[in-house]
Amino acid sequence: MTTESLRMPKKSFKKKLKEALNSVDGYVIGFLDETSPQLNANSQRLWSFSKPVVKKNTTRLKANTFGFYAINGNSVVDFKEHSKKEAVCEFLEKVREENPDKPIIIILDNFRSHWANKTRETAEKLGIIPVFLPPYSLESNRVHMEEYKARNFSSADKNSE
Repeated sequence: MTTESLRMPKKSFKKKLKEALNSVDGYVIGFLDETSPQLNANSQRLWSFSKPVVKKNTTRLKANTFGFYAINGNSVVDFKEHSKKEAVCEFLEKVREENPDKPIIIILDNFRSHWANKTRETAEKLGIIPVFLPPYSLESNRVHMEEYKARNFSSADKNSE
């Protein structure tokens, strides 16, 4: 495999991933993504007999969470102030620190900061091979699926109160 970034349709992606998994002894393989959850709902609607009142919470707390979910290596979680290319590069360095011995294949979505030249150059310098998911393929990204489950679980808890 080359250190060149790969963007491909779903069938090609699955084929490349299968090839990579067959040679798993030589690589650390994992998914990278970030999320910026809101700590509070930005509005609440209350039922009433008159005109309903909408309360807005405008408190803005930064909670960008970066995650590398490793299939066969060390997973990494970190918190950053933003999700710009510089933060992605810093996170790639942490992933490399936690997985120092083997080349790393990181599966990413098509977020702009993942595609930045600086991000790809940093990945190449660190011996990380970025593989980009096909657009609109939530089911292929394990991190998104776990995030989706957590949101649903969190919503179910709030609705049961």
